[in-house]
Amino acid sequence: MDLILDTVLQDGIATVICRGRVRHGATARHFRGWIGNELSRCRRVVVDLGGVTQMDARGLGMLAVLIRQAGTPRGRLVVARTAGRISYLLRLTGLDALVKCVPSAAFRDLPEGEPAGHVARG
Repeated sequence: MDLILDTVLQDGIATVICRGRVRHGATARHFRGWIGNELSRCRRVVVDLGGVTQMDARGLGMLAVLIRQAGTPRGRLVVARTAGRISYLLRLTGLDALVKCVPSAAFRDLPEGEPAGHVARG
């Protein structure tokens, strides 16, 4: 399965639900573009990786770019539902130290930080 992305907006937080493989080529660029777009319009974005079956070096690189794009505060980009191999790769690369990782994508389970909400563009 290729990469399928959906966004759910709730209480001003964009949750990007990822399913499939984030790998070299079009899927990694699609991953970065989609989440980057959400970062440009929302104060907080949750990237739900629970449905990701594979993430290669390019996918991890795109996640690193997004972490840098999110900037501060640290809770602006949150990675949720990492398990197994994806969790291992985040620890191995040190990305887990640069982004908040939470076990659930549920709004009530998100860490405290900057208040969430839509940023109005004028």
